[in-house]
Amino acid sequence: MGNIALLILGYLIATLPEDIRDNRLHVHIYRITKRSKKGKGDCVCKIWIEKNGEKDFEVAYNRGIKSQDLNEIILFLDRNYQTVKNEIKKSLSGQKTTLIQDELCVKIRK
Repeated sequence: MGNIALLILGYLIATLPEDIRDNRLHVHIYRITKRSKKGKGDCVCKIWIEKNGEKDFEVAYNRGIKSQDLNEIILFLDRNYQTVKNEIKKSLSGQKTTLIQDELCVKIRK
């Protein structure tokens, strides 16, 4: 997984190193369960957070996140858009990411 990692409602939000090739910023959502291998979880959702450089949330796919949880995750991304965008760019350029404080999330490091 990439360097940015946020734990929200039992889901891990992360970027991947290969995301640097994509032309739209996005995050991957992993479900963390007791059965998850090595704590990595299963990728269950991908959310684009911008289009043409402007804030625009679009669910690329969702494989099982309840709509209420998905709405909370998107609300978090919207509320913290500029910070999340900056942290994704830092992560993809190899820089150290910083804490994002929000009542929905706890920042964890790899």
